[in-house]
Amino acid sequence: MEATPTWIERVERACSLEPYTPPGDEPCIHLDLNESPFPPPVDVVEEAYGLLLRANRYPRRRLLEELVGELSAYTGAPSESIVVASGGDSIINAVMALMQGLRGAAPQYCFSMYPRLAAVYGLDLERIPMRVEDDEWVIDVGSLEEAAERSDVVILDRPNNPTGGLLASRRLLERLVSEHDDTLFVFDEAYYEFMEEDGLQGLVEYGNVVVVRTMSKAFGLAGMRVGYAVAPAMLARALRNILYPFPVTAPSLAMATAMLRLRGVVEGRVSRIREWREELSSALRGAGVRVFRSHSNFVLADFSPVSGSPVEELRRMGVCVRQAPIGRTYVRISVGRPEENEELLGAVRRLAGSG
Repeated sequence: MEATPTWIERVERACSLEPYTPPGDEPCIHLDLNESPFPPPVDVVEEAYGLLLRANRYPRRRLLEELVGELSAYTGAPSESIVVASGGDSIINAVMALMQGLRGAAPQYCFSMYPRLAAVYGLDLERIPMRVEDDEWVIDVGSLEEAAERSDVVILDRPNNPTGGLLASRRLLERLVSEHDDTLFVFDEAYYEFMEEDGLQGLVEYGNVVVVRTMSKAFGLAGMRVGYAVAPAMLARALRNILYPFPVTAPSLAMATAMLRLRGVVEGRVSRIREWREELSSALRGAGVRVFRSHSNFVLADFSPVSGSPVEELRRMGVCVRQAPIGRTYVRISVGRPEENEELLGAVRRLAGSG
């Protein structure tokens, strides 16, 4: 039997991980964090102002109850199935804590917090191979089926980060969920609103599914750190019980509630971002860059055969983008406003001309 790590070994393991580094203040166009190009409306900001004047007080229960009520209406899930936390990654952290020491599986390329948290909690995380089909990144179905068979938890970001692909069809995922009731399936839908199909919250009824979402992307509240989960009532209670007290600030709760009440505004913004995404993809292809199909607010591009680091070259030209873990020439680009996208395209054309 494997010995339990000492506290020193646990600290050393955590120190060996690469930290998540916040963005700096370099003067560049930030298309590297998948943020919304739209700030919250002024009246939403005003919802938080009065609460900032009472920052000496902890958030009152009413604020959380109002947000949960709006999320219940938005998702169609009962209030007891909704968990609110400081960003979707806090929900992922709570799930990993519950799964400590067990077996898990995640896509070959995925949100960087999955392997990091798995290492912290001693979760043996298998990586499921991915490939490109019809210019979209998908997961290998046979490997996914095998992983579901031998894992305690399977976590899929859908749409996938960093590729923007949906990984697998809803029909396949529902079959796996129904066939493996002893496996917990976590579907991270941080970019759900940008898809062209319904999310997977309906699968929660099977009893072994958690759907994780965020207010950071479509709702434009990345700086306020609000995420939520839809889960079976018992699992939702377990997640709430291991989250720390007052996980979301009062201003954040109020702004999230206000944005949910402006669904028409949010839908209009999402529609524009989708249009800009397709325009950006087309223009990048016109500049000789391979762009993969995306269902998110970003695109994945392959700058082969450009020599050097496209990320560093674009940064020197004043545009910040994100290195994808697939390879040196793979770059994740957030969809910005048209003028930001034009600045990016100008830099890409200069880069392609020098490559």
